[in-house]
Amino acid sequence: MSEETQTKVVAEETTEVAPETTPEQTAPELSPIEQKALEMGWRPKEEFEGEEADFIDATEFVRRKPLFEKIDTVGKELRETKFRSLS
Repeated sequence: MSEETQTKVVAEETTEVAPETTPEQTAPELSPIEQKALEMGWRPKEEFEGEEADFIDATEFVRRKPLFEKIDTVGKELRETKFRSLS
């Protein structure tokens, strides 16, 4: 292969790669309530993996979170009480 042919082959194999983007660069700005909900476990609709009808927005998620935490606590207490009464 001549030097000119080798240079052409190398030039054709070279591709430009776009700079990588981070999620911070591509993610839309979140409202304070959405940011708080994310920290509590909420996911935006684009990331939600359940049924569309089951999705709740960030405001509702933050409003309901204390209720679900209380339900979990009471459920644990009930299981502990039942376990102690069976022992």
